[in-house]
Amino acid sequence: MKTNLYKILLFCAIATLLIGCSGQTITISLPSISQAEPATAVPVISATSTQPANPVKLPKGVFVDLQDKLGLTYFNLQGQSITKLKTPGSTNLGSGEVVVAGGMPPGPIMVPIVYVAVDPQSALMMNVNDQITTLVTQQNIFRLAGAPGSSFLAYSQVNQKSDGIENKLFAGSPQTIAQSPAVINSFDTQGFLGIVPVAVDVENDTLKGVWFTKIPFGIGGDIVFDPYSGLYYYNQATGAVNEYLNAKQTFQGLSPDHTLAAYTDQGTQASQEIKVLNLKTGILTSVALDPGSDRGGGFVQFSADDHFMSWMEGSGFQMSETPNFHSRLRIAQMGATAGVVLDLTDVASAKTLGYTALARIKPVGWLDNKSVLIEVRQENWEQVALVKLDVASGSLSAFCNGSFVAFAYE
Repeated sequence: MKTNLYKILLFCAIATLLIGCSGQTITISLPSISQAEPATAVPVISATSTQPANPVKLPKGVFVDLQDKLGLTYFNLQGQSITKLKTPGSTNLGSGEVVVAGGMPPGPIMVPIVYVAVDPQSALMMNVNDQITTLVTQQNIFRLAGAPGSSFLAYSQVNQKSDGIENKLFAGSPQTIAQSPAVINSFDTQGFLGIVPVAVDVENDTLKGVWFTKIPFGIGGDIVFDPYSGLYYYNQATGAVNEYLNAKQTFQGLSPDHTLAAYTDQGTQASQEIKVLNLKTGILTSVALDPGSDRGGGFVQFSADDHFMSWMEGSGFQMSETPNFHSRLRIAQMGATAGVVLDLTDVASAKTLGYTALARIKPVGWLDNKSVLIEVRQENWEQVALVKLDVASGSLSAFCNGSFVAFAYE
């Protein structure tokens, strides 16, 4: 499914590459990053004052797809397999298709998971202690998002019409989501963009809002980074939708505390840096990509304390007659004394891990404030594993086989 998704998305990415985003930015020459000034050209909507505080939790474990078509496997932070949960009706579940709907309890009782099923029909399913129930039966369920340690979730429904894309966004708990009306109903006739929920804000066991971006729907090609468009916040109390990144800014990642948003500007030259916008202060910094990364950068993951940022860069093509794609993973320390602290190529990583070659090395999140979890795929895309990178030592170590699906929290 993930391979197909990447193939589905490139046409619009190519179509929009030449669209520039005007505005002044603060360019920082790495490895030395100076203190950035406020970015006057990137307005922060006044709704930032209503954005709730988001307490940050560290993962307790990881759900992984072992590509065995039997379900998801839960691993603890030591990379030990604990249990497997069935996900009937699904195929190759990945990030954005599973929500861990609550905190992980001690003992044998597992946390509920909600996932997108496609067979025999599009539905939201829930597994509670391997008892499967149907939450929602609805055509064209698109993406899911949740909140760490909470049962609240959001999902989008995307219906393609001849003259545009019909979008619906739903939010609620597993007990209420089936009866909850859509919090957003929209119709996109310009960019044919579908809504992608990114994160759910919860405070004192109350749903506060949903972060979301948009993505071109029904296109394909040699895609490396999802061509997301903008970043928006739905406020549950007011019903307002506020824009934090505009449609010409390609969203790449949101920090766990929801204060930092990473993005790239559309356009070949503009995409040679990753920008980080502080959503509370308006301060903007930019990190230059490696000169050889002609396919840009993305998949940004921030550590829980906002001290580090990890991302992937790409060069070459995956679908050419002779594929020559290469990826590299980079980590920058944020703040006034910031700079790139690690730069790993796929070639060097393959050698360290004992692989013949790697097709992709992609950060999927931070296990703690000092170690990042990386998904590595070999030339056979189905040969996938997770490895742990220790930032202090720069060492790579095996974590588990399989592809990343979701973190579990207390």
